[in-house]
Amino acid sequence: MRSLRFLLCMLLLSIAFPVHHAQAKSFSIDDVQIQAYVMDNGDLYVEELYTYNFSGTYNGTTRIIGDDNHKGVKYFEGYLAPMDTDLSQYDNSTFTRLEVEREGRTFKIHTPSENEKKKVFYRYLIRGAAQKYSDTGQLYWRFFDELNETDLHNVRLRLILSGDKDATLAGEAYLHSTAGELKKSMDYGFLYAADLLEAYETLEIRFLFPETFLQNAPYDEEKAMLAEFEEEEAAYVKWLEKKESAMPTVELINIILFFSTILLFIVTILYPRRLIRLFTSTPRLRQLEDIDPFLLGLIERKGKIEPNAISAALLRLRQKGIVIMEKVPANAVYRSDENAPDYTFRFTLVKQLSTLSEFEQDLIDWLFERNAAGDICFSLDQFPYMSKQQREQHWRLESEYAQMSKRLTKRFKKWKEIGRKDPEVKQYCVLNPIRKWLVRIGIPLWIVVAILNIWMTTADIQDVVVLTILLWFAYVLLLFNLSWRAALPIFFAFCFIWTWERSMEGFYSLFTMSSVLFFVAGLLLPLMNIKKKAAPYYKAAKAFKKAIRSGSFDRLNGLSEEKWQAHAIALRLFVPLRLKYEKTIPENLASLPPLTIRFTEMLTSFHYTHRVYYSHMSSSSSGGGSGSSSGSGGGGGAGAF
Repeated sequence: MRSLRFLLCMLLLSIAFPVHHAQAKSFSIDDVQIQAYVMDNGDLYVEELYTYNFSGTYNGTTRIIGDDNHKGVKYFEGYLAPMDTDLSQYDNSTFTRLEVEREGRTFKIHTPSENEKKKVFYRYLIRGAAQKYSDTGQLYWRFFDELNETDLHNVRLRLILSGDKDATLAGEAYLHSTAGELKKSMDYGFLYAADLLEAYETLEIRFLFPETFLQNAPYDEEKAMLAEFEEEEAAYVKWLEKKESAMPTVELINIILFFSTILLFIVTILYPRRLIRLFTSTPRLRQLEDIDPFLLGLIERKGKIEPNAISAALLRLRQKGIVIMEKVPANAVYRSDENAPDYTFRFTLVKQLSTLSEFEQDLIDWLFERNAAGDICFSLDQFPYMSKQQREQHWRLESEYAQMSKRLTKRFKKWKEIGRKDPEVKQYCVLNPIRKWLVRIGIPLWIVVAILNIWMTTADIQDVVVLTILLWFAYVLLLFNLSWRAALPIFFAFCFIWTWERSMEGFYSLFTMSSVLFFVAGLLLPLMNIKKKAAPYYKAAKAFKKAIRSGSFDRLNGLSEEKWQAHAIALRLFVPLRLKYEKTIPENLASLPPLTIRFTEMLTSFHYTHRVYYSHMSSSSSGGGSGSSSGSGGGGGAGAF
């Protein structure tokens, strides 16, 4: 288990702190030239020239074109261009046509390459990329976004209205990107330039121009939109200014969060309860005489109540004199299983005490029934279960038994929750305090920081509001599922997906790594914590199990016969007991002491119950950008394959 945890930690740390190893092959895009022409029918015609530098062997290049807010790609063509080609003036007769294969949004341009530089030329037409309103035309377009997984160097882009220089210059273009600069040129229209556009970074431009240019395009909405669009751009500028002023504060908050999660992670690995048990004095097996099997099983499982705890609780009631246990013939359904013994054990209530704990009384109310003789009792063969032989002979009853089994499992969950809240149980096992305060304080603070980081990475207030609602809704769900250990890591996993942004770079990377560490901590933190009072019993239980498995346990080593047998059943030591001790039992059981015979029978019956009923119950219960009025279109990336 420790090795598994160590490997898991290393794996998740490698995600949080990725190490970039040298690869056998790689490529870079050293130069990007783009000319985008808005047509008078609203289509967008684009020419692109990419300079690739290949190290290793590749089959070709790729271009992804997003499918947001346009009417489709009419055509896409790829060519191999001479290395001296420049998009400002070129002779396309020198180009070599390349095979283009489309897979969804990805266009694969086949051009085998090995340790060489190449220039590839694309031209494509997007239908209905521009919108027409009563007082403005609009091209709101992402040339690259989170779909682009490659750094683009020396990016140059020219945006114009095809064949109408005056209309182009009468318009205004707005850049939505943290990289590069957009300028208006009297000779060339709008020019964008950036020395580096990092992978996953967005290059988005909103171009507003006279609607009269779109003479062959239908109205998207025949109403005035220019003022609203200009308002959105003014709000975008204000958001950029606020973001710039808030950046140092957010960076400091992310640094504090990151080191806090590092501390949490260290505490999780070097958990104090382990140190307490480590420095607890060497246990004596006779200490187990002072504790009942239910509590011992609970401590050994670190506060986890599993179906086998039902047997331990029944044996606890027996030791307290509340019930008596006797061997009786099993019912016909039980005996129909060829692997089952023909007997079972019945527990009969002989005392009704008002001093019983709530979980003990609930166990009696749940399982015990009055029989024909008037006794209130329960036997191990009363669990709903169909043997293999019965399923073959009476398969029509299978759905009925499945429903009964489902009700049993649901009822067990209720009893388990009552047991976990019992005052006596809380003396030994409590909800993990680190987990408790992480849920009460840590997660709300993390949500606040997450919302702050989301606001820093998007100007769309709707996105911020939606993600805020999702995060708090997930937190409320977590509060209702605190008894499920997987709830905490699942919460962080989903929240991490919801808050994941385009890049691990800059101020956001520390928050991203903190979120991963929160996930790891939630995965490793136990649900329950055994208290200092329980530590000696925990070590004694471990020593008891070790002695049983090694065959060195002296049955009379300070423990009564009934006590150590009940502890063995509570700790699920069926197999090692059979392997180590039953091989010495003679065929003639009558020659053995009565207690030895009785324990052999108990071991067989309780083992069958554990293996068939409890394992079934356990498996059944284990589940447990900017702009609001008009979104931008396009998006995509460039790469190789």
